[in-house]
Amino acid sequence: MKDLAETLQREARLEAHDLLRGWSERMPDDIHGGFFGEIDNDGRPVTDAPKSAILNMRLLWFFSAMNDLPLARRAMGYLRDHFLTPEGNGVVWLLDHTGAVLDRTRFAHAQGYAIYALAEYHRAIGDNEALIIARRIQSAAETQFWTGDGYTDCFDGPDDGAKTLGAHLHLLEGYSHLHHIAPDAISQAALHRALDLFTSRFAREGAHIPIAFEADWTPRPGPVSHGHNAEAGWLIWQAAVTLGDAALLARTRPLTLSLAQLALANRTLIEEWWGQAEALIAFTNAWQMTGDAHWLDVTIELWSRIKTQFGARSGHDWSWYAADSGKTGPYQAGMWKCPYHTGRAMLELKKRLGKPPPPRE
Repeated sequence: MKDLAETLQREARLEAHDLLRGWSERMPDDIHGGFFGEIDNDGRPVTDAPKSAILNMRLLWFFSAMNDLPLARRAMGYLRDHFLTPEGNGVVWLLDHTGAVLDRTRFAHAQGYAIYALAEYHRAIGDNEALIIARRIQSAAETQFWTGDGYTDCFDGPDDGAKTLGAHLHLLEGYSHLHHIAPDAISQAALHRALDLFTSRFAREGAHIPIAFEADWTPRPGPVSHGHNAEAGWLIWQAAVTLGDAALLARTRPLTLSLAQLALANRTLIEEWWGQAEALIAFTNAWQMTGDAHWLDVTIELWSRIKTQFGARSGHDWSWYAADSGKTGPYQAGMWKCPYHTGRAMLELKKRLGKPPPPRE
């Protein structure tokens, strides 16, 4: 079992560097600055494609996490000069290819990604400006997005009152990383509130997480996102571990393991590359938590499928869909396709597989 874990850990390390090479070679926009907004399915930059906050915050996180300091600085400079609001307390949604603002709406999940990326940049570079901006964005989220019993989906834009999984999960993710990198009383209180809300409203043991709720927390009907079940499970556990609160750890543990089990039971329904990446982390996390070798077995099985069906370890980025699905994604890189899920999965496996799990329960 140790040999299998070490083999997977080694492959994850190599894959992370393959991903870095591919994304660093094809994404920089040397004409207008920053990074291209899209790479088409033939591998060609779409030079006039809009540039989204989602893509750029995730690139900032990835290049920082991989310690590619020149590209991390490039991403940070573009955030500061183009995406950051004049008040310095949020990021706008969309720019045109030259960097001019197309949509200045501040969506909650984009603010969460910004906090996440800025905290990681601060870790990599030691840049206090990034930490100051991250704290300003968190403060704005807590004052402008908080409704008294949840977070609104956006500010300065259309909002139907829904409480969405995306807004709450990615604010939690950003808050957790900020508190991990640079903890203080404010980051602790914000993370505690976000995690309390998630464990009391979103997650239920043995149940899928709804994608959205009405303003009164009535679940909205809609499809199940099995990838989000996997992602939410390990992220809430990570947040609880970051806080180190015994009561929160006890409340979060069964929810995390339940969501991992649901992702495992429905793994054939996780169609897209990003859900595969999140399931890898969820299963490895469950192995770490329980010491049950079954979770390592299913992680290795999933990794084998990702290699044969999604193209991992091929020297190229993962495909949007499995090869045997016959489906093709809309682009190779763009607003929703970047190295955030894949790169993070490889870094998490590299880190986690180097730590022995506890004795099996």
